[in-house]
Amino acid sequence: MAARLIRRFPLVAFFFLAFSISWGSCIPFLLAGPVTLPILFIVGASGPTVAALIVVGVTGGKPGILDLLSGLLRWRVPFRWWAVALAGPPLLMAASIGIQAATGFPPKPPHVPVPALPLPIAIFLAVLPLAAVFEEIGWRGYAQTRLESRHGPVLAAVILGILWACWHLPLFLIPGLSHEHMSFGPYLAFAVVLCLWFGWLYRRTRSILLASVFHTSINLSGILGGGSPGAELIFGALVVLLTLAILLPCSSRPRTGKSPVQQDP
Repeated sequence: MAARLIRRFPLVAFFFLAFSISWGSCIPFLLAGPVTLPILFIVGASGPTVAALIVVGVTGGKPGILDLLSGLLRWRVPFRWWAVALAGPPLLMAASIGIQAATGFPPKPPHVPVPALPLPIAIFLAVLPLAAVFEEIGWRGYAQTRLESRHGPVLAAVILGILWACWHLPLFLIPGLSHEHMSFGPYLAFAVVLCLWFGWLYRRTRSILLASVFHTSINLSGILGGGSPGAELIFGALVVLLTLAILLPCSSRPRTGKSPVQQDP
């Protein structure tokens, strides 16, 4: 019965499983209070990947799973995409800190070095890249491709961005996390904008590895900002401006028929 439903509604099944696995792993945190078991973050982050593997396994079998995971090995893409994924977010955050300082509002000091952090937080920072891989196999490798085939790149990014932001909702309820003091509205809007960039990179590379690097770079850029609300606000504004100036015009161009890796920006 379950397999029949997955075959009939694969995309719905993917999102249902991704949310169920990830939200379910947050229940101990919601009951216990402050972060005590960082390993559950890995379980929670793996929800999209586990969901994708289940759905692809049911609908495509072993060949489908191998095809999905092949994106993790796709590293031979033009250097410019690596530059965007690796250097783009930290450079934008550095510019944001500089702009904030130039306007007379010095940013807060950056976070203390990882070795000085309590062990659970240090472990969490160490698994950030792994968590990004667990997310991106599902979000980019599975969901984005199928949403774009139905709705096009822009609407697909809006849909996925909204669902991605909602998938993070339990983090806003767990004491001790940075999300506790965030407003969900701006967070949701920023997730949609980020999904436009993720989609842009993935369409041109089909590399889950690159998407995971970009994801990790964004997460670590937030640490570089030291948790300064001003710097993060400027960072968000710069990303939105770049999206309006560069990304949306690119997304509206007609397809050229080139392979994803060879397409021009």
